[in-house]
Formats: sequence, structure tokens, C-alpha cells
Amino acid sequence: MIIPMHDNRFFSSMSQTFEQLARARHLVPTVVSTLRDPKLEVETVRTLISYQIEYLIVTGATDPDAVSKLCHHHGVKHINVDLPGHMTASVISDNYWGAKQLTGALIKRSMPQDSKARDRFYFVGGIVSDYATRRRIDGFSDAIKASFGKVMPTQIDPCGYEPDVAEAAMRGLHAKIGGLPRGLFVNSTIALEGVVRFLNALGPAELEQCSIGSYDWDPFAMCLSFPVSMVRQNVRALLTEAFRMIDSGEFAAGKVVEIRPELIVASNRARHRA
Repeated sequence: MIIPMHDNRFFSSMSQTFEQLARARHLVPTVVSTLRDPKLEVETVRTLISYQIEYLIVTGATDPDAVSKLCHHHGVKHINVDLPGHMTASVISDNYWGAKQLTGALIKRSMPQDSKARDRFYFVGGIVSDYATRRRIDGFSDAIKASFGKVMPTQIDPCGYEPDVAEAAMRGLHAKIGGLPRGLFVNSTIALEGVVRFLNALGPAELEQCSIGSYDWDPFAMCLSFPVSMVRQNVRALLTEAFRMIDSGEFAAGKVVEIRPELIVASNRARHRA
């Protein structure tokens, strides 16, 4: 299996679950990080193929179809997970549903702000060319439109995943609108790390005015001094379905199976699951 990175709870959980499911089938698992680099993805897969691998699970690939072309050329059966491609079957999270549910939860627990610029919800993080980010933006936007009528282009900032970039984006937003917004949708716990760096410098009174959510789950985020609602992707269900497809030989090009994630809602007084 190739994954974008190891130092992320979602992908580290993905690699551990992959190893368990592979060993249960008496297969020898190999997990390699490709650093979100499309060239490195292809180079890595070419090397893995030279080791005569039987199957490949392509997780979170920047260019899954380039990997598929190489696999098809060498007759290697493969499945995309997390991000879909067009040349083999894919198993992905229902990013639209998760984002819409998370946004709805943020709206529900938010408080109106006096400033027009601050009385809005903002989306921060991710890469707009990524399928997952685009679907999360769609879910976020549709939820906002349903409650407020429209979404301004300035409310969406797919600035990237790196903590430093997200921190800078948050600092810029705070300065631009004169404080924290009514609600903040952070697209991944990696970006949340940078956002939290900035938020920790603010006072509790200001933090209480902002409804904050993260698309992805980290148990330590539940221990922050301010509540954070989260979407927890179902890693086991994603990989169980991927292995079911491998076991049954379901590699149909373009087939996409979506797995719904779990919404974990936080409130000021208590945190509970919904």
C-alpha cells in the first residue's frame, strides 16, 4: 500500500489496519509513503511492481490514474482508497455528507456576530485540486447556502495542509475581519495543528464566540480548552471494503463505493457523538 505520509492519525491508522487485514489473508504487507508527490508515487509503484507484488492499494494518491496506467501495463490488480480514480475501483469516504453534517453542527452551535465580516463561516485548509477537498467545499457551501443564502469566495481558503500555512492563513483572516469568525471549518487535523497554534494566543472570551470544526479526528483535540467538532473517517470500513473487492475480483474501472464517516459533535458543556 502506498500512502501520502505516516505522521497523520488517519494514514497511520490506515497502514495499521491494512497490515492486520493483509496478514489475516496470509499476505505480506508493505506500506510506503509517497509524500503527496505524483512523480514519487509512480516511482514507488514501479519499484513495488519489481518486487512482484500481488495487489496494490493506492491510498490518497495525488494522481491515481497515473498509478493505474502503470499497474495495468504490468497486470497488477489494484484498488484506490480515499481518493478516487477512473481506471479501477475506488473506496472513499462520503466527504460531501461529512462536510455538510459538520457544517450544520457548527451552524447549530454558533452565535451571531455584530460585524458583517465576522458573522460568517470560513473554510480553511486542503488543496482545491484534490477530490476530497472539492467535495468537502461542496458540502460546506451547500450547508451555508441552505441557512444563509450564499457563500462568498473569500469564505473558502484551500491554502494547503501544512500547519505553518494554515497558521498563516488563520492569522491573515483574523487580521482581515478584525477577530474570529462566527464559525471555522478546518479541513484536516494537520491544518488544525497550525490553526490551534494561532488560536492558543487568543483569550477564552474570543474563542467562545467561534464555532470550530475539523474534518478528521484526533482524540487529543477533544482535550483542547475550546470545543472542536470533528468528522471521524471509518478507516476499518474503508479497508474492509477494499479487501472485499480484492477477494471477489471487483476491479471495475470507475466504480466508486462511498463510506459514511462519523460526526462527533462538541459543545461547551459536553461532547457527545451523533
